[in-house]
Amino acid sequence: MDQRKNAGGSTSRVYNVDVERSSQRSVSVIESDLSNLVRLEIRRAMQEHNNTLEHDTNLVDLEDFAANTLPNKGKFDYRSTRCVFLGYAHGCKGYKEPSNFIEAQQEEEWRQAMKSEIQALERNGTWELVKAPTDKKPIGCRWIYKLKLKPDGSIEGYKARLVAKGYNQVEGEDYTDCFAPVAKAVTVRLFLAVAVSKGWAIHHLDVNNAFLHGSLKEDIYMDPPEGYEVKPGYVCKLRKSLYGLKQASRQWNQKFTEKLEVFGFVQSKNDYCLFTKEVFGGQVALLVYVDDILVTAPSESCIQQVKEYLHDLFTIKDLGLAKYFLGIELARSSQGLLATQTKYISDIVKDAGLTQATATNTPLPAGIKFTPDSGALLPDPSKYHRLVGRILYLGFTRPDISHAAQQLSQYLQHPCQLHWDAAIHLVKYLKGCTTTVALVSWKTKKQATVSKSIAEAEYRSLASTVCELTWISYLLQYLGISFPKPIPLFCDNKAAVHITANPVFHERTKHLEIDCHIVRDKFKEGFVTPTHISAKEQIADILTKPLTGPAFQFMKSKLNLLSLPPSSTCGGDVKMSVLCDHKLQSTGVETELVEAAATDL
Repeated sequence: MDQRKNAGGSTSRVYNVDVERSSQRSVSVIESDLSNLVRLEIRRAMQEHNNTLEHDTNLVDLEDFAANTLPNKGKFDYRSTRCVFLGYAHGCKGYKEPSNFIEAQQEEEWRQAMKSEIQALERNGTWELVKAPTDKKPIGCRWIYKLKLKPDGSIEGYKARLVAKGYNQVEGEDYTDCFAPVAKAVTVRLFLAVAVSKGWAIHHLDVNNAFLHGSLKEDIYMDPPEGYEVKPGYVCKLRKSLYGLKQASRQWNQKFTEKLEVFGFVQSKNDYCLFTKEVFGGQVALLVYVDDILVTAPSESCIQQVKEYLHDLFTIKDLGLAKYFLGIELARSSQGLLATQTKYISDIVKDAGLTQATATNTPLPAGIKFTPDSGALLPDPSKYHRLVGRILYLGFTRPDISHAAQQLSQYLQHPCQLHWDAAIHLVKYLKGCTTTVALVSWKTKKQATVSKSIAEAEYRSLASTVCELTWISYLLQYLGISFPKPIPLFCDNKAAVHITANPVFHERTKHLEIDCHIVRDKFKEGFVTPTHISAKEQIADILTKPLTGPAFQFMKSKLNLLSLPPSSTCGGDVKMSVLCDHKLQSTGVETELVEAAATDL
């Protein structure tokens, strides 16, 4: 159980309450494998509840204790239920986060975290104490507690965040605009690819209490937080933004952008979270995702100048070389950059109870078809919602599960048993191997219009692919990367290729929207060249349909994905990695699949 000898009594009290609440029954006997001193503490605690403590010196292995049925000592009748307690946050890795202020007050670490948060708010001048207004109702606030973990699952720190109840704000009175941009996933992957291709270091910065730096134009009053002593009748008048406010992210983004432009950075017009600054020998590139920042430059001194400038303006946590960004594990070596979500996948497998399950070789069973009435409805759809949500986030580095994730997400409203079984099948596939991505952009979605022919559907998809390629080319030019033209555009429909390369206009094509003909325009400019391939070689099929094992593995091998053993973890240098392809290619008709694009790569 717990390593602290004086904690046995309090631990047993918590265990006793948890069991009685969850089972709606009373605890009769507690068995322990602890020392005499700790058992004495537990005995005293249990006497308060008239419970019996039984000691078994054979129960010394907690894992065996949990896995095997406890020996029957004849002290339970047939109506009794056995429960096993393995410890809590101080004795195992099943860390528990407080759900409210009262629970947080029980632990010194959380009390210190709340104290640090209040001190940071006061230093920042976030509010001033004033008498409660008579013509305006203050909004509430609450504490949110989060354990910050390292990639290996150990505790990095305790974070207590004060959050305003922004859902009580009135539009037009408490706020107007609330939109704020975030970096696109394609931009993040392209940023990493460009930095690796140039051999530049990538540093990671984190802005502490980022949303607190935004200034407010509106008068907003808030109730004092729990644990914060103020005079009766007084409330907090917010002078700066606070987490939870509708406009908090917008105000922070505007403040950060203004400060970067003062320092000489230029904001990209293609992704407003990407900035560059010209320096001797190249350029400094900076990418911001809310309060997480990536910086890369030709020299360490250039990166250090950016750090010092930001440190003078905000409270910055320098995390050094990027190793863990947005839940993605990054490992750098002389051969490239390995980007995986190993720990995230491990957590999904563990939570699904599939650590001992046999892995599958495809994300979905071949030929599976989903319908809204695929069997009985799940009694508790929340489990399905949670699992699919976590799978969708894996799409950042896993193009091989794009089709499966897209199919499963269509039935969130009324999931059936077939949908749940398919989700479990996908988790088993994830358990089999960890894959790191070498692609920059891929996409699978249903077309918004009904096509009258296969050629029309293929041509519309080509238009979407060309738009994606055009946008990526702008990003590459902004980052100083050149690439060869024309870009080969692969399609497995000869009619669509013919429409692209020739000014065809007849009864079957005259109804196509003008914007679809961007494919033809870019072909004339020499930006792309349509190329026909056989359906068997169409890599985009991996994103649009469930394939058999051999066909899936063949398509997957063409994506330049690196498969790692299931036990692999990301940390330190790696012996092998995958860089992006040397050509900017687009393959896809039913979907877009764009590989990294640069001659430097």
